[in-house]
Amino acid sequence: MGIDCRSGRGLIDRAAGCWFGALLIILGVVAFPLEGWAQSVKIVDLRLLLLAHPLMARFSGTTHRFAGTPSEPIFTGEAGIEALEAERRSLETQQKSLSQELREALARASKAEHAAIEARYLERGNALRRALQELEARLVAVRGVPGRPGLTTDLVIVPQVEQILQDLRTVIQRMASRHAGPIFDISGFLLPPDAAFDTRILLEGRNYRWWADGSDPEAGDLAFMEQARLYLAFQNLGWSPIPVGAVDGREESLEILEQVTQGK
Repeated sequence: MGIDCRSGRGLIDRAAGCWFGALLIILGVVAFPLEGWAQSVKIVDLRLLLLAHPLMARFSGTTHRFAGTPSEPIFTGEAGIEALEAERRSLETQQKSLSQELREALARASKAEHAAIEARYLERGNALRRALQELEARLVAVRGVPGRPGLTTDLVIVPQVEQILQDLRTVIQRMASRHAGPIFDISGFLLPPDAAFDTRILLEGRNYRWWADGSDPEAGDLAFMEQARLYLAFQNLGWSPIPVGAVDGREESLEILEQVTQGK
Protein backbone atom coordinates (compact mmCIF):
# COMPACT_ATOMS: atom_id res chain seq x y z
CA MET A 1 0.00 0.00 0.00
CA GLY A 2 1.19 3.55 -0.63
CA ILE A 3 2.09 5.66 2.38
CA ASP A 4 0.64 9.14 2.80
CA CYS A 5 2.56 11.41 5.15
CA ARG A 6 -0.63 13.31 5.95
CA SER A 7 -1.62 10.40 8.20
CA GLY A 8 1.15 11.57 10.57
CA ARG A 9 0.27 15.27 10.37
CA GLY A 10 2.14 17.15 13.11
CA LEU A 11 3.00 14.11 15.24
CA ILE A 12 6.60 13.25 16.03
CA ASP A 13 5.84 9.64 16.91
CA ARG A 14 4.62 9.04 13.33
CA ALA A 15 7.61 10.63 11.70
CA ALA A 16 9.43 7.33 11.18
CA GLY A 17 6.57 5.97 9.05
CA CYS A 18 6.61 9.06 6.86
CA TRP A 19 10.40 8.93 6.54
CA PHE A 20 9.88 5.43 5.13
CA GLY A 21 7.15 6.83 2.88
CA ALA A 22 9.55 9.50 1.62
CA LEU A 23 12.10 6.79 0.86
CA LEU A 24 9.52 4.89 -1.15
CA ILE A 25 8.73 8.06 -3.07
CA ILE A 26 12.41 8.49 -3.94
CA LEU A 27 12.72 4.86 -5.01
CA GLY A 28 9.42 4.54 -6.82
CA VAL A 29 8.64 8.04 -8.12
CA VAL A 30 11.85 9.79 -9.14
CA ALA A 31 13.29 8.33 -12.32
CA PHE A 32 16.41 6.78 -10.86
CA PRO A 33 17.87 3.81 -12.81
CA LEU A 34 15.75 1.11 -11.20
CA GLU A 35 15.11 -0.90 -14.35
CA GLY A 36 16.69 -4.10 -13.08
CA TRP A 37 14.56 -4.10 -9.93
CA ALA A 38 11.38 -2.71 -11.43
CA GLN A 39 11.05 -5.29 -14.19
CA SER A 40 9.48 -7.69 -11.67
CA VAL A 41 7.13 -5.08 -10.15
CA LYS A 42 3.48 -4.77 -11.18
CA ILE A 43 1.56 -1.70 -10.05
CA VAL A 44 -2.13 -1.36 -9.15
CA ASP A 45 -4.26 1.53 -7.91
CA LEU A 46 -6.56 0.46 -5.07
CA ARG A 47 -8.32 3.83 -5.20
CA LEU A 48 -9.26 3.13 -8.83
CA LEU A 49 -10.43 -0.39 -7.95
CA LEU A 50 -12.54 0.92 -5.08
CA LEU A 51 -14.27 3.49 -7.28
CA ALA A 52 -14.82 0.90 -10.02
CA HIS A 53 -16.55 -1.59 -7.71
CA PRO A 54 -20.26 -1.91 -8.66
CA LEU A 55 -21.40 -1.35 -5.07
CA MET A 56 -19.72 2.06 -5.00
CA ALA A 57 -22.10 3.23 -7.75
CA ARG A 58 -24.91 2.61 -5.26
CA PHE A 59 -23.31 4.50 -2.38
CA SER A 60 -25.08 7.73 -1.44
CA GLY A 61 -22.98 10.63 -0.24
CA THR A 62 -26.11 12.01 1.45
CA THR A 63 -27.27 9.02 3.48
CA HIS A 64 -23.88 7.22 3.60
CA ARG A 65 -25.73 4.02 2.74
CA PHE A 66 -25.83 1.67 -0.26
CA ALA A 67 -29.02 1.87 -2.33
CA GLY A 68 -30.81 -1.40 -2.98
CA THR A 69 -29.22 -3.10 0.05
CA PRO A 70 -30.42 -3.64 3.63
CA SER A 71 -28.53 -0.49 4.61
CA GLU A 72 -30.83 1.78 2.55
CA PRO A 73 -33.08 3.83 4.87
CA ILE A 74 -36.80 4.47 4.43
CA PHE A 75 -37.96 8.05 4.89
CA THR A 76 -41.69 7.32 5.05
CA GLY A 77 -41.59 5.74 8.52
CA GLU A 78 -44.06 2.97 9.40
CA ALA A 79 -45.86 3.33 6.08
CA GLY A 80 -42.66 2.47 4.25
CA ILE A 81 -42.00 -0.50 6.52
CA GLU A 82 -45.53 -1.78 5.96
CA ALA A 83 -44.91 -1.61 2.20
CA LEU A 84 -41.85 -3.82 2.69
CA GLU A 85 -43.92 -6.23 4.80
CA ALA A 86 -46.49 -6.45 2.00
CA GLU A 87 -43.71 -7.15 -0.49
CA ARG A 88 -42.41 -9.92 1.74
CA ARG A 89 -45.85 -11.53 2.00
CA SER A 90 -46.15 -11.42 -1.78
CA LEU A 91 -42.79 -13.15 -2.22
CA GLU A 92 -43.71 -15.81 0.34
CA THR A 93 -46.95 -16.48 -1.52
CA GLN A 94 -45.06 -16.87 -4.80
CA GLN A 95 -42.57 -19.20 -3.14
CA LYS A 96 -45.31 -21.42 -1.69
CA SER A 97 -47.14 -21.71 -5.00
CA LEU A 98 -44.01 -22.52 -6.98
CA SER A 99 -44.18 -26.29 -6.45
CA GLN A 100 -47.77 -26.47 -7.65
CA GLU A 101 -46.95 -24.32 -10.68
CA LEU A 102 -44.05 -26.64 -11.52
CA ARG A 103 -46.25 -29.75 -11.33
CA GLU A 104 -48.84 -28.14 -13.61
CA ALA A 105 -46.19 -27.03 -16.09
CA LEU A 106 -44.70 -30.53 -16.23
CA ALA A 107 -48.13 -32.10 -16.71
CA ARG A 108 -48.76 -29.91 -19.75
CA ALA A 109 -45.34 -30.47 -21.32
CA SER A 110 -43.73 -33.42 -23.06
CA LYS A 111 -41.02 -35.39 -21.30
CA ALA A 112 -38.42 -33.88 -23.60
CA GLU A 113 -39.26 -30.46 -22.19
CA HIS A 114 -39.15 -31.47 -18.50
CA ALA A 115 -35.44 -30.81 -17.93
CA ALA A 116 -35.65 -27.26 -19.27
CA ILE A 117 -38.81 -26.52 -17.28
CA GLU A 118 -37.31 -27.85 -14.04
CA ALA A 119 -34.14 -25.79 -14.57
CA ARG A 120 -36.23 -22.67 -15.17
CA TYR A 121 -38.29 -23.18 -12.01
CA LEU A 122 -35.18 -23.98 -9.97
CA GLU A 123 -33.64 -20.68 -11.07
CA ARG A 124 -36.86 -18.85 -10.20
CA GLY A 125 -36.99 -20.52 -6.77
CA ASN A 126 -33.39 -19.49 -6.04
CA ALA A 127 -34.16 -15.91 -7.07
CA LEU A 128 -37.21 -15.81 -4.77
CA ARG A 129 -35.16 -17.16 -1.87
CA ARG A 130 -32.44 -14.56 -2.34
CA ALA A 131 -35.01 -11.77 -2.62
CA LEU A 132 -36.68 -12.89 0.60
CA GLN A 133 -33.38 -13.08 2.46
CA GLU A 134 -32.46 -9.54 1.36
CA LEU A 135 -35.91 -8.22 2.23
CA GLU A 136 -35.86 -9.81 5.68
CA ALA A 137 -32.43 -8.34 6.34
CA ARG A 138 -33.70 -4.93 5.30
CA LEU A 139 -36.75 -5.20 7.56
CA VAL A 140 -34.44 -5.86 10.50
CA ALA A 141 -32.19 -2.95 9.52
CA VAL A 142 -34.96 -0.34 9.14
CA ARG A 143 -36.06 -1.02 12.71
CA GLY A 144 -32.53 -0.61 14.02
CA VAL A 145 -32.93 2.93 15.40
CA PRO A 146 -35.32 2.98 18.40
CA GLY A 147 -38.12 5.50 17.95
CA ARG A 148 -37.10 6.27 14.34
CA PRO A 149 -38.76 3.66 12.10
CA GLY A 150 -37.14 3.45 8.71
CA LEU A 151 -33.72 4.73 9.69
CA THR A 152 -30.71 2.42 9.80
CA THR A 153 -27.64 2.43 12.03
CA ASP A 154 -24.12 3.19 10.84
CA LEU A 155 -23.08 -0.43 11.36
CA VAL A 156 -25.60 -1.66 8.81
CA ILE A 157 -23.16 -0.91 5.95
CA VAL A 158 -20.54 -3.31 7.34
CA PRO A 159 -21.62 -6.26 5.13
CA GLN A 160 -21.33 -4.15 1.98
CA VAL A 161 -17.94 -2.76 3.03
CA GLU A 162 -16.70 -6.26 3.81
CA GLN A 163 -17.91 -7.47 0.41
CA ILE A 164 -16.01 -4.70 -1.35
CA LEU A 165 -12.82 -5.42 0.60
CA GLN A 166 -13.12 -9.15 -0.06
CA ASP A 167 -13.53 -8.53 -3.79
CA LEU A 168 -10.46 -6.26 -3.85
CA ARG A 169 -8.44 -8.88 -1.97
CA THR A 170 -9.52 -11.49 -4.51
CA VAL A 171 -8.39 -9.25 -7.38
CA ILE A 172 -4.93 -8.77 -5.85
CA GLN A 173 -4.62 -12.47 -5.03
CA ARG A 174 -5.41 -13.45 -8.61
CA MET A 175 -2.91 -10.94 -9.93
CA ALA A 176 -0.27 -12.22 -7.52
CA SER A 177 -0.89 -15.80 -8.68
CA ARG A 178 -0.07 -14.74 -12.26
CA HIS A 179 2.92 -12.52 -11.46
CA ALA A 180 6.16 -13.68 -9.85
CA GLY A 181 7.21 -10.28 -8.49
CA PRO A 182 5.64 -7.90 -5.97
CA ILE A 183 2.35 -6.06 -6.50
CA PHE A 184 2.77 -2.38 -5.61
CA ASP A 185 -0.17 -0.07 -4.81
CA ILE A 186 0.37 3.52 -6.00
CA SER A 187 -2.88 5.03 -4.68
CA GLY A 188 -1.14 6.64 -1.71
CA PHE A 189 1.12 8.61 -4.04
CA LEU A 190 -1.59 10.00 -6.30
CA LEU A 191 -2.73 13.58 -5.87
CA PRO A 192 -6.27 14.64 -4.97
CA PRO A 193 -7.88 16.73 -7.72
CA ASP A 194 -7.86 19.89 -5.60
CA ALA A 195 -4.28 19.56 -4.32
CA ALA A 196 -2.22 22.73 -3.90
CA PHE A 197 1.18 23.42 -2.34
CA ASP A 198 2.13 26.05 0.25
CA THR A 199 5.29 27.93 -0.74
CA ARG A 200 5.67 29.36 2.78
CA ILE A 201 6.39 25.88 4.12
CA LEU A 202 8.65 25.00 1.19
CA LEU A 203 10.81 28.12 1.77
CA GLU A 204 11.81 26.75 5.18
CA GLY A 205 14.24 24.51 3.29
CA ARG A 206 14.24 21.78 5.91
CA ASN A 207 15.85 19.27 3.55
CA TYR A 208 19.20 21.07 3.84
CA ARG A 209 19.25 20.45 7.59
CA TRP A 210 18.58 16.75 7.06
CA TRP A 211 21.48 16.41 4.64
CA ALA A 212 23.85 18.51 6.75
CA ASP A 213 23.65 16.88 10.15
CA GLY A 214 21.24 13.94 9.92
CA SER A 215 19.06 15.45 12.67
CA ASP A 216 16.08 13.59 14.05
CA PRO A 217 12.77 14.55 12.38
CA GLU A 218 10.70 17.35 13.83
CA ALA A 219 6.97 17.99 13.66
CA GLY A 220 7.32 20.51 10.84
CA ASP A 221 9.28 18.05 8.72
CA LEU A 222 6.15 16.06 7.95
CA ALA A 223 4.35 19.09 6.57
CA PHE A 224 7.44 20.02 4.54
CA MET A 225 7.65 16.57 2.93
CA GLU A 226 3.99 16.71 2.02
CA GLN A 227 4.31 20.15 0.43
CA ALA A 228 7.45 19.05 -1.43
CA ARG A 229 5.51 16.12 -2.87
CA LEU A 230 2.79 18.44 -4.14
CA TYR A 231 5.31 20.95 -5.50
CA LEU A 232 7.17 18.34 -7.53
CA ALA A 233 3.92 17.06 -8.98
CA PHE A 234 2.70 20.50 -10.04
CA GLN A 235 6.05 21.44 -11.56
CA ASN A 236 5.82 18.34 -13.79
CA LEU A 237 9.44 17.41 -13.13
CA GLY A 238 9.04 13.81 -14.17
CA TRP A 239 6.94 12.97 -11.11
CA SER A 240 5.40 9.56 -11.55
CA PRO A 241 4.33 6.97 -8.97
CA ILE A 242 5.29 4.17 -11.37
CA PRO A 243 8.88 2.89 -11.09
CA VAL A 244 10.83 2.90 -14.34
CA GLY A 245 10.21 -0.36 -16.18
CA ALA A 246 7.39 -1.53 -13.91
CA VAL A 247 4.40 -3.33 -15.40
CA ASP A 248 1.18 -1.30 -15.32
CA GLY A 249 -1.45 -3.72 -14.01
CA ARG A 250 -4.33 -1.27 -13.61
CA GLU A 251 -6.28 -2.36 -16.67
CA GLU A 252 -5.75 -6.01 -15.79
CA SER A 253 -7.02 -5.37 -12.25
CA LEU A 254 -10.22 -3.79 -13.58
CA GLU A 255 -10.83 -6.75 -15.86
CA ILE A 256 -10.41 -9.16 -12.94
CA LEU A 257 -12.71 -7.03 -10.78
CA GLU A 258 -15.43 -7.31 -13.43
CA GLN A 259 -14.99 -11.08 -13.45
CA VAL A 260 -15.14 -11.28 -9.65
CA THR A 261 -18.20 -9.06 -9.19
CA GLN A 262 -19.96 -9.96 -12.46
CA GLY A 263 -21.05 -6.35 -12.56
CA LYS A 264 -23.19 -6.69 -9.42
